[in-house]
Amino acid sequence: MIIIPTENQLLLIFVLYIVGSIPFSIIFARLFNLSDPRTFGSKNPGATNMLRTGNKLAAILTLIGDIAKGFLPIFLLKKTELMVDEIYLLAFFIYLGHIFSVFMRLKGGKAVATSIGVVLGIDYLIAILLILTWIIVYLISRISGLSAITAFVLLPSFFYFFSNYDHLASISIFNTLLILITHRSNIVGLLSKN
Repeated sequence: MIIIPTENQLLLIFVLYIVGSIPFSIIFARLFNLSDPRTFGSKNPGATNMLRTGNKLAAILTLIGDIAKGFLPIFLLKKTELMVDEIYLLAFFIYLGHIFSVFMRLKGGKAVATSIGVVLGIDYLIAILLILTWIIVYLISRISGLSAITAFVLLPSFFYFFSNYDHLASISIFNTLLILITHRSNIVGLLSKN
């Protein structure tokens, strides 16, 4: 049972959505005088597409920013009386902000880095497993989308077998579905190659 009064819940949801909406790729593209990441490559405002500008620092800062906006709210919420499953569910408002950013006319990124940040805030071991899976698949395939899809398909199993919060496996299924939905074009592209 959530202890925070209804008014505060609505305010919290709003704040989480706004935090999720912060478009770090656009911010750093402007700071470094780079092209808008929505105009080239995958047209996705994320760290991977920022790498295509050739500016590794801007890409790294975008990655850190997108992870941080998932991690910091969860880290702070864990210091409240909210239960961890409630916190994970609230994280989906961060994802909604990232995918449907109010600062980008309700468009946004694919929520991979932000999801990793959320999972990092919940259980750092599971986040490490996610990142390692992404790295291994990427080293083999050199396809960022496939790496993200594989890592998040395994997320529920990671929670179930390796976390003290094994009951979060069921919630993480929705996190996996979210990543699959945001990567639907990648999935179609991968299937068309076979």
